[in-house]
Amino acid sequence: MSNDGTTPDRSFMGPAGGPPLFNFVAPLFCYLGDDAAYAIGSNADQAGIRDMLRSIGPDVSGALRSRRLAETLSAGAPPVAADGLRNAGRVFVWHSRTETDINDMRALAAGLSRYGPNLLLCIANEDAEHPAGMVEYIKYGLLRGFVTRSTIVDGLEAPDLGSWQAMWQSACVAADALRKRGEWSYRSEEDTTVVRAGAIGLDEAASAVHMAETAGPVVDAGPVRLGAVGFPDARSRANVVHNAGCRTIRTGILEPAILHAAAAVLFVDGGKVRETRYGHSDAEFDGLEADLYGLRFCHTDKTAIIGYNVSWDNYYHWFAQCLPAIVHSVRVAGGDRCVLVVRALQPWQEESLRFLGLADMPRIEANVWKPYYFSKAIYCEYLGGHGGGYVSPYLDRVMAALARDVAVAEDRPRRLYVSRSDATRRPLANERAVEAVLRSRGFTVVVPSALSLVEQIRLFKGADVVVGPHGAGMTNIGFCRPGTKVLELMQSTFIRIFMTRIAQAARLDYRVECFGGEDREDPSQQSWSVDIGRMMEAVSDMIGATG
Repeated sequence: MSNDGTTPDRSFMGPAGGPPLFNFVAPLFCYLGDDAAYAIGSNADQAGIRDMLRSIGPDVSGALRSRRLAETLSAGAPPVAADGLRNAGRVFVWHSRTETDINDMRALAAGLSRYGPNLLLCIANEDAEHPAGMVEYIKYGLLRGFVTRSTIVDGLEAPDLGSWQAMWQSACVAADALRKRGEWSYRSEEDTTVVRAGAIGLDEAASAVHMAETAGPVVDAGPVRLGAVGFPDARSRANVVHNAGCRTIRTGILEPAILHAAAAVLFVDGGKVRETRYGHSDAEFDGLEADLYGLRFCHTDKTAIIGYNVSWDNYYHWFAQCLPAIVHSVRVAGGDRCVLVVRALQPWQEESLRFLGLADMPRIEANVWKPYYFSKAIYCEYLGGHGGGYVSPYLDRVMAALARDVAVAEDRPRRLYVSRSDATRRPLANERAVEAVLRSRGFTVVVPSALSLVEQIRLFKGADVVVGPHGAGMTNIGFCRPGTKVLELMQSTFIRIFMTRIAQAARLDYRVECFGGEDREDPSQQSWSVDIGRMMEAVSDMIGATG
């Protein structure tokens, strides 16, 4: 890591074709950079700059214990080289060998920005919340950059130099983005910095759009059979049995984009991208703003794959929305230069990524209290629930890829009942009686949430008959072999066709029986019961009266 065998190489350059990165000077307690055209280099030895730094803080070192630097800046013009502050485009970099107080940094940044459009970049050690390579915009011209080790010593190993290089790259992007948004000037405590604009469409926001699926008929979709009674009206019956075909699903490339992490909504040029709205009321969506305070820049040399929505932790939503979006987005971007943006994942979600060969992709685990800036982001409309009421051959291929290498045993259970005994919503009031009568006909009762993903795939891939009430656990019918007999039990006040469409895409022999539920204001929460006699008539019809 040296030029002559004794002196460490302090020059870090970006990837081929990318912008030059900062050069830094180790001996100084702080140093100055000019970011014009990304040519960020140390200016500490330019005429008057070193004297200026020494004159405004002669006794300041380490943690700014005397606060003289910040106090001098607040009191009046520096005695030497004041033009160095007034010229636009200065990035002051503070690097301390000891921990610095964030309030001191805020005071110093405010002082610097009063003299001109300047930023302060304070370098700190990584922690659980701030991985190495991240740069975070705090407020009022203050950035924090995080590295593996902030103390600069001879013989620094290559992995740590990599964290410095990633941090400089993020700082370059942050400096440019914040200048464009007018953040290179002092703002009072009363000011707010938000992106306010109306909604825009994906076609307008995206630099390019790719098709995951194109609307049209699905001629080989599996059949849907309905029970004789129970549906509230002819329209709901027709909607369930209808082969809706597939819907056009687009994947857009957004350059650049800000992610509102809590809402999983993207902003481009200040506008909210309509297609990224999911699970929000009109009022909630209209009120969303991208607050730049706390804006995070990380993995700025990679394409960000948006891999979650507000329902990411639900089994159905992960498999039917998040996974196909991730898979298609990676296909569009190419996996080598991608970073996956998700929330904290559960073991079965990690397992699904491993099955698809995506477990080792670099990852950003989004903090919902922070916005994120991406030079390039990819968003797929599966995340917005656009394919939920349609047959999706693409989703079927993703489910098949997950199940491809899972073997089934010869002595596997052939008949499954998918229990909702673990459900907190829409509990089945007479489920114990349902389970008892089905056990008498050779059914094995399974609670999917108690099993690993591979165990669930193995059970459903090996089943000949599956019975279960509507719920996320029935998503697993997507792992069944074509022709598997499936009976879904549905309540008449809460008719949902998501599993119907999965069954059609997987070419299953699917039937639905609908039963009355309590007529309450919120049917998604109510308990309901199954007419066991009618259910067993349907079961006998599927497996044979003596089966």
